[in-house]
Amino acid sequence: MNIDIEKRKIESRYIKPIRAIFRQMNQDAINLYKATKSVNAESVARNYNPDFLKVSKDCLRETIQTFGYLERKPSKKALDVEMNQDQLENINKEFERLAILFIATESERQALYIQNTNAKELSEAQINALTKHIRKEAKLQTIIQELEQRIMQIRFQGFIQGRETDLSKLNSKLAKYKKELAALQETKDNEVAEEINIALDKKEESRAELIAETLVGSAESWSRQEEATLIALNLGLQIKKVWRGFLDDRIRPNHLAANGQTVPLNQNFIVGGYLAQTPRDPKLPASESLRCRCYVEYLK
Repeated sequence: MNIDIEKRKIESRYIKPIRAIFRQMNQDAINLYKATKSVNAESVARNYNPDFLKVSKDCLRETIQTFGYLERKPSKKALDVEMNQDQLENINKEFERLAILFIATESERQALYIQNTNAKELSEAQINALTKHIRKEAKLQTIIQELEQRIMQIRFQGFIQGRETDLSKLNSKLAKYKKELAALQETKDNEVAEEINIALDKKEESRAELIAETLVGSAESWSRQEEATLIALNLGLQIKKVWRGFLDDRIRPNHLAANGQTVPLNQNFIVGGYLAQTPRDPKLPASESLRCRCYVEYLK
């Protein structure tokens, strides 16, 4: 099995439903702003936690079903494991129990992280949209004030000099900018809502892809490590693991340095100075885990 290809297949199946949740959440935020002139970002994000929790569980479950049984398949030769029916049933039973716990805890962890990120994104989108509108309005108000002052100065000078000055062009400009300001103020809610929509829409696809990658990567790493651990315990095997990276121009320098690093099954790799049981280990910082494509090879 080509692990990377299989991971990409699962990810592609979940990007679309994740994007659909984002689209609905963003639309609710826009409608809410139009109706109330404000968006409670935390409340909106919290309302969609169950949707992201469900898709997270589904994605984790499918990934575990795909990768959690590799060493127990007859075609698998890396460990060349032979086991009787009782051993296989014991491993399967314990793996399924642990998988249920992992899916429950990891889906909650991921959904909460998504919720907090959503609240931040919604809040920033609203603040940036309002700030942009305020700046537009302030710019027009400044122009209007400067024109009014100029007109007053010209009138005063004309009065002092006892002559009349043609102010028609300046008055026309002033009327034009006042009209623009009135139109801007009248359409404020719709414009701010549209700016919020644009800001959220720009991040929808990339965030959906990142969430799918994170879920699949997390479940793949966990399931293969857990399966190898159960096989070692039940069969009394000494298993070692090797960090493998994709040696292309996208690989992180720290992951390139870790490529080929071999340790006993239950020991940690050292990646960029951090300890990790597997690629995408939750203990790793985001700089070492997000969008990581590395995998582990298990050997006797």
